[in-house]
Amino acid sequence: MSFGYTNIRGVSYLTEDQQSVSALCWQAGESYVAGITSGVQPIKDNCDQESFHDSGWGTGGRIFVDGRYKNVMADFNAANMIIASDVDFLNPLKISLTLSYVLNM
Repeated sequence: MSFGYTNIRGVSYLTEDQQSVSALCWQAGESYVAGITSGVQPIKDNCDQESFHDSGWGTGGRIFVDGRYKNVMADFNAANMIIASDVDFLNPLKISLTLSYVLNM
């Protein structure tokens, strides 16, 4: 079981929502992602800068199972956390499976 707190703040330029930004702003973002422009100056010139600050508490859990049969080892790990913030619910999930062959020397 885990319990945590997150506090995220920063500044960004919204460029990916074509419906809520100007055509020049959207095109500046598309050109930057496509590699047509190398600098961010067109984005700074055509887009509005937005500040954000969000925080919230979260809880989660982790399951870890490990097993070995002869020379083969298997590890399964699953972790989930739900963070309730002022704006949205964040739900990071991590799943991993590791298979290993053990050499006995």
